[in-house]
Amino acid sequence: MTLLRCPVCQEELTQTSNKKSFECANKHMFDKAKQGYVNLLLSHQKKSKHPGDTVEMVNARTAFLNQGYYQPILNSFIDIALQNQPYDTSQPGILSYLDIACGEGYYTAGIHSALCNSFPMASPKLRSYGIDISTPAIKAATRRHKEITWLVGSAYQLPFPALSLDLASCLFCRVDYTEANRVLKPGGLFIVATTGVKHLIELREKIYDSLKPDTTTEDLTEVAGLTKVKEVRITAPATIEDQSMISNLLLMTPHYWRCSPSAQKQLSQQNQLSVTIDINFTVFKKNESLETAKCRNPNDSL
Repeated sequence: MTLLRCPVCQEELTQTSNKKSFECANKHMFDKAKQGYVNLLLSHQKKSKHPGDTVEMVNARTAFLNQGYYQPILNSFIDIALQNQPYDTSQPGILSYLDIACGEGYYTAGIHSALCNSFPMASPKLRSYGIDISTPAIKAATRRHKEITWLVGSAYQLPFPALSLDLASCLFCRVDYTEANRVLKPGGLFIVATTGVKHLIELREKIYDSLKPDTTTEDLTEVAGLTKVKEVRITAPATIEDQSMISNLLLMTPHYWRCSPSAQKQLSQQNQLSVTIDINFTVFKKNESLETAKCRNPNDSL
């Protein structure tokens, strides 16, 4: 059984008998790519012919992340997810997790493996999904973990029914809190990661003549039916001792598009760069009403 819904009519998507496609009751069909992912992105949901990260950006991000420079971010993400699991892991059933705007799947795969390893024998089975608008990113993600269902689709029109997910996350991407609230079960958790004011400040100082002061005033306590339950800030140093990795770091950030040719040339001549990692994690919990709480069953096998 699948949680997936048809992006055209919202009917349930089920695998065809040959396991090569998904089809709904209205005969809308979506083929699985040879890499194993499913493209559920409709043409009107695209703002360009090839939306999202390019092949070059994805390759740069994969190469950089594989070197472990951002391992502190992943470790903190895992700790937060394990400490705040919205599920009684001693009971049988299914735990559903979605990583929204998952990119090439580095964090998605890390959380999936950690959650699997944390469950005792009789605990829930984990069903994980990663969705991103970039086809190159999802193609790369399929190489991260074969047990995760990888989807090309919109983060603002998620192909999941209401009240269907126990846990969701959105790292370093614009967040649609209303859509996250829609798909989460009552009591479900939503983990959001954003960059702090000092994140990669050393790189930014080499790119820009001056840095704009931080004017962020947003302090979300409750939004779209979600209540903030925890904030965690992590900071850590990282030293990049490889010119190609410095170039990869630049290419995987939005700063690449604002970087002048002279600044790019300067960075291309560096063999070492020390940077600061500064990340803010915020954990939200979906509000649980008396009516929806009565309907919630930890043994549901959606």
